[in-house]
Amino acid sequence: MGLTFKLELQENRVLAVVEGDFDINSVESLITGILDKCYEIKYEKVFVDVTRVTGIPTIMERFQFAETYAEMQRGYFSKFGYTLRLVVYGLEPLIDPERFGEIVGHNRGAVSIKVTTDLAEAENWLSD
Repeated sequence: MGLTFKLELQENRVLAVVEGDFDINSVESLITGILDKCYEIKYEKVFVDVTRVTGIPTIMERFQFAETYAEMQRGYFSKFGYTLRLVVYGLEPLIDPERFGEIVGHNRGAVSIKVTTDLAEAENWLSD
């Protein structure tokens, strides 16, 4: 089935609800779809809810996902001059307890991303 998403414009952010079976092959189009819309409407904060995603990414898939996001975010920054503040909220085991993907993303320059399993933490981080 792959991944699909629905976007909801909220007062000060975009809510992206992702669902389906994790599939690394659909990650780039998923990221592109979410980022394109956010930059088009000039919203700078994005809450990505992946609680409806099933599957457990491998360590290499986590790496690939984070690297792809960081690379795409650099491209969007070059084009638009700002970076989205993006939080990913989900559940383990989809979300790695060690936050490997977040660490890879930060190391690749995507520093305005937070990955968490704690809803309050997600809300607080995005509202800072």
